[in-house]
Amino acid sequence: MIRLAWLSACVALLLAGCAAAPPPVGGTHRGTFPIEGRNVPLPPGEWRVMGTAANEPISDQVRVTGIVLTQDQDGRLNGLVHILVSQATPFIGQWRNPLQQNACLQGNFNIIVLAREGSPSGWDCARLSTGRAGPRPSDPGEHWVAYYDRRDREPTWAPLMSQDLAVGLADRTGFIEVNYRINPEARGFARDENPAATNSWNPARQSQAQKDYIVRLTEWSRTVHPMVRQGFYGSSVSAPAF
Repeated sequence: MIRLAWLSACVALLLAGCAAAPPPVGGTHRGTFPIEGRNVPLPPGEWRVMGTAANEPISDQVRVTGIVLTQDQDGRLNGLVHILVSQATPFIGQWRNPLQQNACLQGNFNIIVLAREGSPSGWDCARLSTGRAGPRPSDPGEHWVAYYDRRDREPTWAPLMSQDLAVGLADRTGFIEVNYRINPEARGFARDENPAATNSWNPARQSQAQKDYIVRLTEWSRTVHPMVRQGFYGSSVSAPAF
């Protein structure tokens, strides 16, 4: 009877997807992170599950499993991987793709669009950008709470500016959005609290070292994007180091 009730609930929640339970907080992973039939490539080292959430709404019709994984180095955040994943989400009428509004948005520094391909049956996009950390949202989502709690306790643990590779993939089987957040302060760059116009990560104000760093991350992103695509279809591949 319980199993029948669960199946009935899944049918009733078809628009939201019937997601598997997220992995336990505190668990560690190396190489890849498996989630709902997908495999997310991880850079070298140990990655810890910092937060999870099931059935997080990203629109009126789409609910996802959200995961935040972090890796520390010398007491500060080295990198973060944020994952949103959902199984098949047929909308009433024509199938639509929520990623068109997320992973390929532009507006930060150093926007480099690596892929932007969409159709009624699927979507593949990737972009590298530099973004500034914002204030804690009033409702960050359950999977982000532990991250913001630690950032509030330890203000210099997480970077003020970070480089972010966002990859979004979708087809009629579901979708995934993977964001790799890379801390430049863990790579020797100074913390810069200036506003955008005078910030050292503004493309017009970057040092040669910063420009070279962006070039390296661009090549890294070009390597990782197809790896995420392979993992979307079930292959298990590890990402190279940042």
